[in-house]
Amino acid sequence: MEETAQKELPKFSTLDYVVFGAVLVISLLIGLLCGFQRNTSSSPLNYVQAKGSLAPPAIMLSLLGGAISAISILGTATEAYYFGAEFLISFVGITLGMTLLYFILLPTLFTLNLVSIHEGGVRAVVWTDVLQVIVMVLGPITIIALCITEVGGVGQAWAIVQNGSRFTVNTDPSIFVRNSAWGTAVYGFYLTLMFFGANQAAFQRFSSMRSLQMAQRISLLTGVGWIILWSVFFFSGLAAYVVYHDCDPLASGKIRKHDMILSYLIMDRLGHLRGVAGLFVAAVCGGALSSTSSYSNSIACLIWEDFLKEITFFSRLSPTSSVTVLKMLSLLAGVVGLILGILMDGLKGHIIKIANLIVLSTSSSVFTVYLAGILNPWVNYKGAIAGLVASSCFSLWIAIGSLMQGMSPTPMLHLSTAGCSTTHGTTAALLTTYPPNVTQAPPPDSSESNTIYDISDFYLGILSLILGLLVANIISIFTGVVNPWTLRTGVLAPPCERFYKYLWLKIHGERNLYTPKEVIPNGQRAAETLL
Repeated sequence: MEETAQKELPKFSTLDYVVFGAVLVISLLIGLLCGFQRNTSSSPLNYVQAKGSLAPPAIMLSLLGGAISAISILGTATEAYYFGAEFLISFVGITLGMTLLYFILLPTLFTLNLVSIHEGGVRAVVWTDVLQVIVMVLGPITIIALCITEVGGVGQAWAIVQNGSRFTVNTDPSIFVRNSAWGTAVYGFYLTLMFFGANQAAFQRFSSMRSLQMAQRISLLTGVGWIILWSVFFFSGLAAYVVYHDCDPLASGKIRKHDMILSYLIMDRLGHLRGVAGLFVAAVCGGALSSTSSYSNSIACLIWEDFLKEITFFSRLSPTSSVTVLKMLSLLAGVVGLILGILMDGLKGHIIKIANLIVLSTSSSVFTVYLAGILNPWVNYKGAIAGLVASSCFSLWIAIGSLMQGMSPTPMLHLSTAGCSTTHGTTAALLTTYPPNVTQAPPPDSSESNTIYDISDFYLGILSLILGLLVANIISIFTGVVNPWTLRTGVLAPPCERFYKYLWLKIHGERNLYTPKEVIPNGQRAAETLL
């Protein structure tokens, strides 16, 4: 029996439109202001890097803005509400990932003086990211404060969360169990390396720093900031649970998808507060805009450096015309991203799970090549190509297979409708009949039979990376390893370079020193392979 006479949700007020519109207008004005500034250093290099001209705090916030999207805001809250506290364990993985970035990846990539990590008006992107990160933080914090106030304070809210078992942790190590401490820790580790270690958008921002030491300090602050942001998004989901602990909107049929919970909360319980809905929508749009601007700019940089720059027509363009081409490429990339985002709405399933299948399956193969080049000096081009192909085939096989066969629903924690209002004599007990898209079950038993398509999306990236590295190393060993002494100094991680050169001398007792084939002028960025 359906619940009738549901109350009509409030609509956007004038103030909501003003708050939302102000964020969009200010973001646009920042881009226009930076775009029309006249300066003598107008060149493609300055456009994509803005070397040394941006404040470190702005770079840190921009790094966070590029790593946080609308998916992060909505999806993390959903994880907290329906699946519990395991997601917080990802902070352990983030810490380990940032450590590897600080000591290994950043010192190597920064000193190579590259424009593209494969080899931006980055200045405009950075300052719009600063605004959008501030809005992204204010939105969820406002939700948390208002929800805690509604239920009677922090003590009451914490009691509700504990009674709802939202802070239980599953320690099952099976790769088929999605929400476990091990899975989320691995996920946090891989995601950190993917977003900040071998990522064009992040690399552009690190490269804008004047020195490696400054870039390393920014990486540490970014790691702390990322943990804080994810915590805010996570606790906004718990705040929603505190409000709906006895009348879940999904179980009672008021929303169709898990990821609608925050949007419903805003309009159902906070919609009467003018400006709050506008601030929340601005926060979500800020997450989408920050990631879109970062990656559209980075894609433009990649296309220019790796494809267009060496073509005769483009190589003859003036610096001003080259920057114009970069701007058009950035616009085109943004439009394509918008279209793909609209198409993704047709996919069924939890938003973070879908995003992981798509993003992790496409990033792991490229990441394999970077790590093989930085950490394994003996890997040759044959091994690198084999590793890339193996990683791509495995990850895409799992991702496409999971999407085609229909992703298995992730068991959720207990949901209650005992407190839902009823009409026409309908009892609360009748409302505990869940719609087809709701799964009420205990954590799955890892001993149950699973297919390869049931591998947790949290493990997909790291498994593809490990497979790719194994294949790259094995193929290189059988086809002839590379002598580390023949490589240009700086293309390997410093600790790995010292260790492998020492090991090579102990085993072979010889060295063939690297002889530079060309002199790289000071101040220029030279694209050189890591292998």
